[in-house]
Parts: sequence; structure tokens; C-alpha cells
Amino acid sequence: MQAASAPLKRVIQKRIQNLLAEAILAGKLPAGSRASIDWRAGRFELASKRPEPESPESTAARVGRS
Repeated sequence: MQAASAPLKRVIQKRIQNLLAEAILAGKLPAGSRASIDWRAGRFELASKRPEPESPESTAARVGRS
């Protein structure tokens, strides 16, 4: 059973990698974005969430400054 699943795994992996690569190259996934992949209507769909801009206070707290 495991050997039979390897080709399917490669196809899924390649399609998701291509979907992500196309989104990155098109500028749809800027640095820090989060992406999720879903299977709908017989195809993979990509949804992304852009990072929230950080306030100076949260940046200072993160690096240990008061």
C-alpha cells in the first residue's frame, strides 16, 4: 500500500509547490504571509493572509526593549 501511495504523494506535492511558487512570483505572497491550501471542486486553491503591520510598541517588546 505504501509503494502505491508514492506517485500520488509526488503529484500532490508538485501541484502544491507549483501553486505556491506561482503565487510568490506573482507577488501574492509577500514575506511573512501565511498560506493555506484547500481542495475544492477538483483542484487545489490557495488562500493567503498578509502579515499585520507591527506597531512600534510590539516591535520593542519583541526585541526586549521598554
